[in-house]
Amino acid sequence: MGQPLPEAEPKRGQGEVADLAQRRALAQDRTGAIGLGRQPSKDGYLRAQFLRIKSRCGPKKAIIAVAASILTAAYYLVRDPVPYNDLGPVYLLRLDHERAATRLTQRLRNLGYEVEIRKAAVNSRSK
Repeated sequence: MGQPLPEAEPKRGQGEVADLAQRRALAQDRTGAIGLGRQPSKDGYLRAQFLRIKSRCGPKKAIIAVAASILTAAYYLVRDPVPYNDLGPVYLLRLDHERAATRLTQRLRNLGYEVEIRKAAVNSRSK
């Protein structure tokens, strides 16, 4: 007679219960104190990543993004038994400069200009 109703699919953004529990467990410590047995670091890669994402997407999404980074790092620490090496807060800034230079160079080339980029000499005068 009647056809069975199709099963309702989860809405976009709704993960499994286990995933939600894992996210909550990772996000409980909002200070970034995951240093694998160490004291929380006030300046480090994870804090810089959190602040960078927080400015664009808000604090909740930034916490989840940093938690995902922590999970990724933990996976590789377990897979390859090596000590945790924090990249430092300037790692993302260095990448930004390189990407910006590459992107702007490509834009100028697309406009028909020849471009050669050289690093500016650092003037180290002490006062």
